[in-house]
Amino acid sequence: MNSVNLKEHKNRLERLKALIADERKILRIAVCGSFNSGKTSLLNLLFGLNLPVKGVSTTGVITKIRLGNRFQAEYANGLLRTVSERELNDIIAVKKTSKGVVQSEVVTAWVGCRSELLPDGTLEFWDTPGLEDDNILDELTRTAVEQCDVVIFVMSAQRLLSLSDKYFLALKLKESVGNNIVAVINQIDLLTSQDEREVLDDARYMLADFGNRYCGVGPVFTSANPETLQIKDLKNRLMRIVKNKQRRSDCLTAARKAKIKNFSAEWLSILNEDLKATEAALNFGGKQAEELYHLERKHDLTKRNLSQDIDLYIRKFDDVSFWQKTLDQVKTEDEWEKNYIALSATALKSAMKKIFEDIGVVFHKYLNMIEYPSCNPFLWSKINIDDIWAKMDWGKNFDDAHFDGMLSGAITGAGLGSVIPLIGTGIGMVTGFAVGAYRDGSKNEEAQKYFQATCVNNTILAYQNFVADEAKNIVEAFKKNLFVMMDQDFTDRIKRELNSEVSARNIFWKNRLEFGKYINQINECLAQI
Repeated sequence: MNSVNLKEHKNRLERLKALIADERKILRIAVCGSFNSGKTSLLNLLFGLNLPVKGVSTTGVITKIRLGNRFQAEYANGLLRTVSERELNDIIAVKKTSKGVVQSEVVTAWVGCRSELLPDGTLEFWDTPGLEDDNILDELTRTAVEQCDVVIFVMSAQRLLSLSDKYFLALKLKESVGNNIVAVINQIDLLTSQDEREVLDDARYMLADFGNRYCGVGPVFTSANPETLQIKDLKNRLMRIVKNKQRRSDCLTAARKAKIKNFSAEWLSILNEDLKATEAALNFGGKQAEELYHLERKHDLTKRNLSQDIDLYIRKFDDVSFWQKTLDQVKTEDEWEKNYIALSATALKSAMKKIFEDIGVVFHKYLNMIEYPSCNPFLWSKINIDDIWAKMDWGKNFDDAHFDGMLSGAITGAGLGSVIPLIGTGIGMVTGFAVGAYRDGSKNEEAQKYFQATCVNNTILAYQNFVADEAKNIVEAFKKNLFVMMDQDFTDRIKRELNSEVSARNIFWKNRLEFGKYINQINECLAQI
């Protein structure tokens, strides 16, 4: 669970406070609209300027017109440099390559001029890049509008309310400036008489609610064509704003209140979403407990299944028929009579080694290193069957001299059980039968061979049982230690989960309180306006 970045909300609060404390006296009027809608041409006519209007695109930076007589370029580092009109026009014009717009080092082009629309130094007209021209320029325009108080929104009569116009209007343009909007339908000279009547009627209907008592209501129709010049209505609408200081002050106040309300509404929406996420996170405690319960069930099930599978192989060590079958397979080999001891030992050792390998496969199956980092399944591979097998000296116990001594003791009636204690009562009975056969046959060759085979077979099994017991002890001890490590890994994991949950819940509780404070502060700010 990730905590919400409270720093972002803190920054928003500072911005809201700055909006409320803004006592700016300069009225900023933004001129914006679709690409090639004639914005800059209108400004040239209104202020007697010669800003670039030709080419694929024109305005590439924010051009700010104010009272004065100098052209200046403002750079990102704050440097302000006086330039010629020609140089400034070159800065304003968009530079494009196959990769898109080349961003200028200049952020603002300042144009100083004398005009009745600039009665004093408390007015600025901002010319913005055309919408739908480039994503970078679109963002530049939107940012500029957020900083302005009045918007002159220019639309081409040939593309009345185009997609870009609708999109921009959908960005709560009216709310961002308190409906301080002058809607302009430009280039009406490009329409036929019949089309002009339709466009005028449509525009008056669609834009009837644009504007207010400070800027006028409804659209203005213009043409920047010298032959059909029609900018008087627009100029009169603007003069109505700039000539009246009270009206300018009212525009500033309306725009500031609108920006505060709009910003507050957007922030409240974000806060409510964050608050919902926080509430959901706090309610996650029950689900977290349920998850921990399932983790514990899974851990216990893993141990139980692992133990059951390992026990299958442990029981195999006690399976006499398995080992006898292994020895019987050795008897089919041609060299068995000559080399029965070595062959039997090798066969039994191979069978036991196969069991150990199978046990290793079981460990690999169940031990997930993510869940049980201490329980490396390769630990089992360090157990060497040769180390166990070395406990029995097969050569010493089964050489010819030992066998002859065993045979003589059996014939004299000492009893095999007393000669070889490891064999046990059952093996003694079998061997006794073999001794009887030996005597009745008066050292018959077949009886002697049978006696020899039986003694060796059962003696090997006796030693095998001893080794099997050793192997079982090792497997049992390994499994026991393994379960201790698994339990410790599981305990550590649960502790981490719980500590993380406690930490997260503390953060979310803190966030929840902070969100409540921010909401109260927003309401207090709104009450001030």
